[in-house]
Amino acid sequence: MTVGPVREMCGWDDEMKRLATIVRWTARVWSIPSIVALLLPYFVEGLYWLQATSIREVIGHLCFLAVLVGLLLAWRWEGLGGGLTVTGMMVFYITWWLYGKTPRGPFFVLIAAPGCLFLLSWWLLKQAQEKPQSAEREGVT
Repeated sequence: MTVGPVREMCGWDDEMKRLATIVRWTARVWSIPSIVALLLPYFVEGLYWLQATSIREVIGHLCFLAVLVGLLLAWRWEGLGGGLTVTGMMVFYITWWLYGKTPRGPFFVLIAAPGCLFLLSWWLLKQAQEKPQSAEREGVT
């Protein structure tokens, strides 16, 4: 008996795909208020961010732009968008930490959280699709 039929009998692949779909849609719904929260300052302040006076401010704005673009890309490409979102937020926190300050409150983490969910959805779907193929390549029976 091969691994593929066992997985099919147990329904493991279907459960992984179902879980990936739930996680993906949770991330999509959560990303809408995050995208609005990221766009709001640009509508309120206009292009004020182009007049940033310190390198920390410039990096901060670029990180938020990366998070925004990542959340938008993640609707189509979960892995790419989620990775860009998480990377942008990590660079933001590292930059602030290097300058001796840390943002207070959960606001920034909550904005980037959908990126983590998009990455989880991408990983779950990838696991569900790759396991039978890798077992066949290895000749597991």
